[in-house]
Amino acid sequence: MQRFLFFLFFLFFLLSFIVDSGFAISYANLELTAKKLEFYFGTRTVLAEGNVVIKLPQTLILADSVEYHIPTQYLWIKNFEIYDNKNSIFLKGETAFLDLRNGEIKADKIFLAFKKQGIKIRAKVFLKNALNEYFAKEALITSCDLSCEDDKSFPPWSIVVKNFVLTSKGITTGSATEFKIKNIPIVYVPQIVFFPKMKIPLLVSRKSGLLTPKLVHSNLLGWGIQLPLFLVMNDQIDYTIAPMYLSKRGMLWDVENRFKFEENFKGIIKIRYLKDQQKEGGILAREPSHKEKWWTVGKIDFLITPHTDFHLDFDLVSQKNFLEEFDVGVGSFSTTKKLFLKEFKRDIEDKSQDYRTSKMWLQSFKNSFYFKIENKYLDSHGSLNKTEVLQPFGNLYFGVLPFNLFSPHLLTSFSFNYLYTYREKGYYGHEGTARLTVSSPFALWFLKNNINFKYYYTFYYLQDKTSFSKNYLYRKFYELKTDSYLEFYRYFSSSKSYLLHTVRPYVSYFYRKKPEPEEFPCFSYYDFITKRRKLLEYGIWQFFSTKYIKNFLSLKLYQQYDFTKTEKSPLTVPQEEKPFSDLYFQLNLNYPSKIFLRYDTTYNFYGFGFKKHLLNMEIKNLFSGFFKTLGISYQEDKAWNTRQISFKTTLHITRSFDTSFYITRNLITRENIETGGAISYQHKCYALNLSVTVTPEDTRFFFTFELKKLLKYGIGR
Repeated sequence: MQRFLFFLFFLFFLLSFIVDSGFAISYANLELTAKKLEFYFGTRTVLAEGNVVIKLPQTLILADSVEYHIPTQYLWIKNFEIYDNKNSIFLKGETAFLDLRNGEIKADKIFLAFKKQGIKIRAKVFLKNALNEYFAKEALITSCDLSCEDDKSFPPWSIVVKNFVLTSKGITTGSATEFKIKNIPIVYVPQIVFFPKMKIPLLVSRKSGLLTPKLVHSNLLGWGIQLPLFLVMNDQIDYTIAPMYLSKRGMLWDVENRFKFEENFKGIIKIRYLKDQQKEGGILAREPSHKEKWWTVGKIDFLITPHTDFHLDFDLVSQKNFLEEFDVGVGSFSTTKKLFLKEFKRDIEDKSQDYRTSKMWLQSFKNSFYFKIENKYLDSHGSLNKTEVLQPFGNLYFGVLPFNLFSPHLLTSFSFNYLYTYREKGYYGHEGTARLTVSSPFALWFLKNNINFKYYYTFYYLQDKTSFSKNYLYRKFYELKTDSYLEFYRYFSSSKSYLLHTVRPYVSYFYRKKPEPEEFPCFSYYDFITKRRKLLEYGIWQFFSTKYIKNFLSLKLYQQYDFTKTEKSPLTVPQEEKPFSDLYFQLNLNYPSKIFLRYDTTYNFYGFGFKKHLLNMEIKNLFSGFFKTLGISYQEDKAWNTRQISFKTTLHITRSFDTSFYITRNLITRENIETGGAISYQHKCYALNLSVTVTPEDTRFFFTFELKKLLKYGIGR
């Protein structure tokens, strides 16, 4: 305190005296240096001019002139630059007011750059309050290079908003938004503008309006056009209605509903409907055609507490070929799949699958305990009649994660699973399974070992026993698995690097007691386990590592011997029931950013010889980067009589142009399964892409243009 009073007295003595050679002060975590500095003792205000530098914790301010009021920690700056190292934000402007106590900023003619996100904003008025909320007036938003000194310069593209508010949660409201190329307004933008790296979308100018139309052409569907309409109910709910007219099939309707109540409660619901004009089924149809075709799918997430969450997934379709044949437009299967993976990190069943799964579940976890209750419905389109499909309507799961029992080397876990199933024809009822798991990893001299024991006890109560003699059934069995391996090392070194060769021979034994009794229903996966198993697996791993790349080359050779199959007569069992399995060989080569190769093959000792071959190889940046990627995939299986090869490549034509080509050919029927290519132009702030796909049934094309960091539009299919 005495030093500070002495410093103030010294400044008072130099009142109104300008120090030309430079001066510096330090107060309350603030360091200020400048060429000229004045201190007014009465108001305790510092005036600084010329190369002013202000250092704060994780923040640096450069300015031409500064006025700093010490009691209030108010700061007025002119022609400034602010570097926020904590949030990776850069600000530049003409004049600004800062409240250093709570981080408030008011500025005119400002340039704002979110460095991590690659987003740049130029605005006439800018405010930031203590709650870390941003307000910008007449803001220009882009991901391109943007000049902050010249208001008359414009990037290749930008979105202009009269005003918007960005909260600390990332939700923004705005008005009067337009999309510009250079300084020419092109289109009004009513839809959500996404900033993918900023956690939550910025809801810019959520006003109802028409979106970018989509053009479609397909041999099966004909020419088509889709004109989406965006409808805003409020800041949390919106709809997209997108009718598409197809010249060969009629009017295809897509309706999408999005809602988001804070971050904890969000969902997307999509409905697709078509009254098909085609009399017969399409070329891709594998089941009788229906005139009215529909698909409804959606996902909802609700975080109730930090340890408890609720989820709902539903997926129902009139016939499965509808998803494959009409994979086009904003409501297509491919678009929906990508949307759900992005927004919910959850997938949906493949479009060619025989059933669609709908389910809802509530789960909770705390410490070592986990609880889950789930309900499922299977929308079947396979060979079974829907009345015969076993529906897992109720599922309750409780588990205790592994914990030490008696010894730190003895890990124990326990779980209980209850399942209620129902169907109109056939047996159904209740099932409860308790599972106890005990494992013990240990070392014995130079051997590394692990023993794992699992005990299962299952109880059944059949409401409709059908072919079973009793309503009450139970079964029990246990599994035992032991693993042991050795490791040998050898170094090959030089003055600059080394090569490490690791050899790991291993042996594994698995034993399962035959479940008792033999007669029991099949409700879940474990119910299909019906046989005793005694299986020995033996093999050898080899790894090669360098100083810079770990395990860049690995090889595995292994085989299994099934003791239970030796109990049968070798003259009566088919070859697939012989005790020795195929001999499996696997090779992995991974040199980061250069080459990836995996080769798998199997050798059969009972007449087939080399039965399978599977090769996947990808080379990157070949011939000085001209071949951006070069990939080959080969698959052969004698047992299933399949043999096909795929080839794909991406060529780097110029700095901005890339082109790609791929082909998949069936070597048995000697026909191309799928052929396609694409050409793309990559600018640092936008991209254009045109692609074509040809199959024996159809020809498709797709054109997209992307405003990097913000928007992506598509035309075609």
